[in-house]
Formats: sequence, structure tokens, C-alpha cells
Amino acid sequence: MSAQTDPAQITIADWTLNLNNNILSREDTQVQLENKQSQLLAFLATRPGEDITKSELLQQVWHKRVVTEDVLYVCIAHLRKALGDNSRNPSYIKTIPGVGYKLLVQPDKHQAGSEQVTGEQVAPQKNGITAKAAHAVQQSLISGLNKPGTSANVNLKVLKSAQKAFRPLMLVLALIVILAYALNNDAHFLFGNTKNTADTDEHTQVPANIRDDYQKARYLLARENPPPQTQSEAIQLLQHAITLEPGFAPAYALLGELKYRQFQEHKKPKTYREAQSLINNALQLAPGNKAAHLTRANMSFWQAWDFPLAEHHYRQASGTGEADHLYAQFLLSQGKYPLAHEYSQKYISANPEAYSRTAIAWIYTMGKDYEKGYQELMKLAPYRQESFAYHVSLQAIYELQGQDQKAAEQLFWLMGRAGYTQNTITEQRRRFAAAGLSGLYHWLAFEDKQQYDLEQYAPPLSLARYAISAGDHASALKLLQQAVDQRQHQVLWLSADPKYDAIRHKPEFQQLLAQIGL
Repeated sequence: MSAQTDPAQITIADWTLNLNNNILSREDTQVQLENKQSQLLAFLATRPGEDITKSELLQQVWHKRVVTEDVLYVCIAHLRKALGDNSRNPSYIKTIPGVGYKLLVQPDKHQAGSEQVTGEQVAPQKNGITAKAAHAVQQSLISGLNKPGTSANVNLKVLKSAQKAFRPLMLVLALIVILAYALNNDAHFLFGNTKNTADTDEHTQVPANIRDDYQKARYLLARENPPPQTQSEAIQLLQHAITLEPGFAPAYALLGELKYRQFQEHKKPKTYREAQSLINNALQLAPGNKAAHLTRANMSFWQAWDFPLAEHHYRQASGTGEADHLYAQFLLSQGKYPLAHEYSQKYISANPEAYSRTAIAWIYTMGKDYEKGYQELMKLAPYRQESFAYHVSLQAIYELQGQDQKAAEQLFWLMGRAGYTQNTITEQRRRFAAAGLSGLYHWLAFEDKQQYDLEQYAPPLSLARYAISAGDHASALKLLQQAVDQRQHQVLWLSADPKYDAIRHKPEFQQLLAQIGL
């Protein structure tokens, strides 16, 4: 590319990149790039035909931010889409497996415009780009210019010299062209992507070997609590798939889900950020990907406590069994009992094995319809007599109904299964006989040193629940504050669970609800 009147322009084949406004253009087509996309293409153009490592690209373009390679993959995918390029048969940007990327097209060494530079010495070339242009690229990377343009990918040029009398006709013609473009692109430009690309086109548009890597990763992660070695193998498969096919949204979605699982286990903020980035990338590439919507919904609900955002993504993910089940739990936390019941029934209809779960009984219990909750449990009695969850639900209903003797018997059953010795249980039977259910809960809240899991959650929330039933509301509120401060996710049901009715009227409890956002 020879010296130009505007050094901040780079010509690549028939495309021209303007670094001042991040517009990539040719003939009557303009593509508004994001700032980092423009910087990345410009940096690749400084070294055409050269393999540039991913680490160098990340350092040069994202030098002030801590990002994962997934950000680079998505950026490359957007550039290919803008250029009309194909990752399997590239004309512009080639993936170098295990290394990085290479710009295949030598930037034009002739000025793109009609005017020629005269009376001026042409600047020395630097890998096909003038020194002025290379300097402009460097300045853009250093300053991190951010000049966003319009969000549309295609802008139509109209004749600037048109007279006012012709403007209505030109407007009609422009609309026709826009509609033709929209129809030719499945109306995504005007109406958004309504297809579930995770289940249809995305799988058929990728090479068989990449699809196989993705399916193998799905298989490895399908088992419950896959071991770390299995997770590592799945991560390698998915990262390999993304490297070779940066636009394959399902791989981002599955890898994001796995990273979120790892965050839930180890609570490392870096892992959470990686999961967030991967899911965002998946949704940018495929706005209809239900798996990505579900993970984003769970992250918004369980971790971020952003309930409007969580509901939006749960709605987008609904229609699959697991999504309907999790959406029902979210609705329950919001006190929307009929809707929670509806989505739980959808989940059971799609997953017959879920019939034996206690979800429906728990919804009735939360809604204070204890008799219906009990009836639901009795339906399950022939199949769930040895189920811990069944007895937890039954104990809660008995306690909320004021049937202390039956509630205590269920507690003793749970204590035996949780690991308490028979001697301890015998001692607590005597305590119950002398001090009632509140005395038993006082021991659990303040005297028990073992704190075995009775499905009342973990301390401090479990201790708060015991303290409520023991009648020590001041201690219960202090323990609840600790649970909220520690962001125990079970506090998300504080507003809906009748367990907290005894302290619901207290200002401290209302402040806790406000702190959570309920």
C-alpha cells in the first residue's frame, strides 16, 4: 500500500479499513467494526503472510486487559463474517492450528482512491504497509480508540446529489434493498435470530471432526460429577474445536457451562470470568442458543442476583427439561407459585424419571397449601421411602402444620441417615419429650458440635433456620445476615419460604430482603 492522504486507511484486496471510524468498506458496502476488531485486522495487516501467535495478538490488541483466548476467537469470527471469509477455505484470515493466525492477502501497495500523492516522497514500506499507516495502527493500539458506529452490518450509500423531489422514491428503493438483504439473511437483520442454532445449522455447518470433538466432550460431561481428568479432556476438545472453528457457538456454550461448574466447586473468580466471557461469546454468535441462555440465567440468578436478567434468559432457554426445572425454582423464589407449578409439570412431562422428585410437593409447601403438598408426597411414598429429600419435605410439612410429634420423628429419621449415633438420637428424644420441638432445635442451633447435614442447608443459614424454630429470633436474624453477606444461594428463597414467617414482620428481615433484591 503506497502513501495515502489519510494514513489511517488500510486497503486489503477490495476492502478499505478506516482506523478513524472503524469502518470496513468496499463499493456500496460498509461494515461497522468494533474497536478491537478494527485494531486486530489492522495489526494482522502490518505483517501479511506471517504466522502471528495468539499470545502476541492478545498482548498487542488487549495489552491492558486480562482476557482469555476465547475473546480472540470471537473477534476473528466477526472479522471473517465482515470480510465474507470462510475458515475452512480462507481468502483473508487463516487459522494456524496451535499457533495463531495469518493474513493471506497482501495489503494493496497502490492508493485506493482516485487521487495520487504527488510532490511527496513515498514513505518506506513496512511489510506491505506504509510507515505512516503502520504508525497509525500502533497509535490506535496504544490509545485504544473507541469510536463506535452504527450497529447494523450493512449501510447503503445513497447519491448525495439527489434532489428533494427524488428523495421519496429513493427512500422506497432503499427500503426494498434492505428488505431484500434481510430476507436473504433469514430476516436476522430486521427481526433477530429466532432459530435455535445450537440444535440445527451450527452442527451441520462445521466439519465432521470438529463436530465429533464437540459430541465427545458432551459425552464426557454427561455423567454426574465428572472427575477432573475427564473435565480436562473435555476442555481440550472444546478449545481445539473453537480454535479450528471460531464461529461454532455450541462449543463456547458447553465450555462456558463447564467453567461455571468449576467455579461453583472451587469459587475462583477467574473461572467465573472465563465462564462469563465464553457464554457471552456463544450468545453473540448464536442468540438462540438455549444452552448458553440457561447457563447465563443460572449465573444471573445464583451468583449475580440479577433477577430480571435471570428471568429473561430462563425464558429464552425454556422448552428443555432442565431449563424448565431450573426456571421453576427461580419462579418459586419470586413467589410465583402457579407459574412454578406449570414449569415443574412441563419438566416432569418431558422427563418421566422426574415424577419421583419432590418438586411439586415443595411448591405447594412454599405456597402454604400444605394438604396438597402432603398429597403429592403420598403419591411418591411407594417409591421414595428411603429418599432423604422425601423425608425432608415430609418433616417440613408436619412442622408447618404444627404436628410436632410427627415432625420430630422425621427429624430423628434424618439424623440417623445423616450420621448421628443412636446414643445421640436417644438423648435428643429425651430432650424432645422434656422441651418439645423448640428444645430439639435449640440443641441443633447452639449445642450440636457435629452439624451433620439435615438438608437445612449449611451454616450459618442452617443455624439460622434452627434458631427460628427454637424461638431465638435475635440470633436467627444475626445468622441470616451472615448468610446473606456470604451470599449463600439458598437465601434466595427467604421471601417465599414459610419457614421464615415468624420473623418476616421484623425490620431486620425486610432489610435482608432488600439487600438481596427480593
